[in-house]
Amino acid sequence: ISKFGTDESVELHANIEDDQEYFELLRSADILIIPVNFDSETVRYIKYSMPTKVPAYLLSGTPILVYGPNEVAQVKYANSAGWGYVISNRNQAKLMDAICQLATDNNLRKSLSSQAHKTVVKNHDCQKVRTLFQQTLREAEGLFQQVT
Repeated sequence: ISKFGTDESVELHANIEDDQEYFELLRSADILIIPVNFDSETVRYIKYSMPTKVPAYLLSGTPILVYGPNEVAQVKYANSAGWGYVISNRNQAKLMDAICQLATDNNLRKSLSSQAHKTVVKNHDCQKVRTLFQQTLREAEGLFQQVT
């Protein structure tokens, strides 16, 4: 951990295996950050990937800062659904401004947290997702049978 050269405002934790402890940590944070590299190789590699932490972040009630290019799925999702404060250009000054605004603007914090909660309920409820997935598989099976 000392290799990261952290300063006193940054806390690093060991991997948390207890779900309750993990969600408490997310709720206790001031801001959650989803960073994405801007280089073309990274964008090409993760363009369609969605990190599994996104639903947990949305559920946490903590404002989310998304820093990455618009071509990447999680950045596009945050922009379109409005659940995160998105900085989609590599710009340190904008990033610092966003952090300051998220740290001080309670209305913005509440608005983002509210939209995140609406998004997680709408798109990440396990019953809804399971039902939709099963329906999609049945439809695919029907299409496959028509072709064969």
